[in-house]
Amino acid sequence: MNEAFDELQAGNIDAVISASSLIKTHMDGCDCHVIGEFETDDHYRVAVKKGNSELLETMNTGLDLLMQSHEWEELKKNYQME
Repeated sequence: MNEAFDELQAGNIDAVISASSLIKTHMDGCDCHVIGEFETDDHYRVAVKKGNSELLETMNTGLDLLMQSHEWEELKKNYQME
């Protein structure tokens, strides 16, 4: 996670997806913000570098579309997310 956040801060990657506890640990001093959280037995969050509004909008739109589709219910069942 240290390397992932270093790469995110350096602008070499656009996002990090990880367990929410690890994201929380690395958020201090990071010029990024959490854009979402997936509800499972494990908690995951997605962080995007501040100012990358295009990626933020794309990811939020994609997540909204996915969660409104019938595929979302199938994924939740397949991965025991209910």
